[in-house]
Amino acid sequence: MEIALVTFFVMLIAWTCYALSISQGSEEFLCGDCRFNDPEQCLKVERPRAILCTSYRDKQAPVSESEFKR
Repeated sequence: MEIALVTFFVMLIAWTCYALSISQGSEEFLCGDCRFNDPEQCLKVERPRAILCTSYRDKQAPVSESEFKR
């Protein structure tokens, strides 16, 4: 039982380190440098403290054609 708990915590720490290493934004929370960081443009409940977001777009990056056509 103890080996299983230790293994679980090691895997949890490894996953957390991996998730932090692939973070999309340059700040602690994605919303700080997201193009949609506005209550009218982003209706996600995680805003303004999202750490993972499928809608994240860097506000410094150029707008792609697919976004422009919306």
